[in-house]
Amino acid sequence: MATREAQAAELAARLEDARWMAATGECLDGAARRLGMKPNSLERWLERNGHKALLSTLVARQPRDHNRIVAAQDRGLSINALTGQGKRRQAHRMRQRARRAQHHQEAA
Repeated sequence: MATREAQAAELAARLEDARWMAATGECLDGAARRLGMKPNSLERWLERNGHKALLSTLVARQPRDHNRIVAAQDRGLSINALTGQGKRRQAHRMRQRARRAQHHQEAA
């Protein structure tokens, strides 16, 4: 029973810390880092425990592009996939290969 009480006290302290960080202007990533959690874990924990307003406050303070980058990285995508640079590079390489192949055919 003592472990459950200790867990409850730890969770209450974590929640109080998250509330304080939100009140002082911290974003979701910063709060998660300070609490020793991953941002996704903190997000899920707040949602599961009914603290959506607190979560909204923390998420709203995230830098705008940072949200998209983190989401892309969480899905295993690179920054190039997020910005479209990867597709442009791939198309450019395909055009180069086609030109080289055509050049080699003409030379042969």
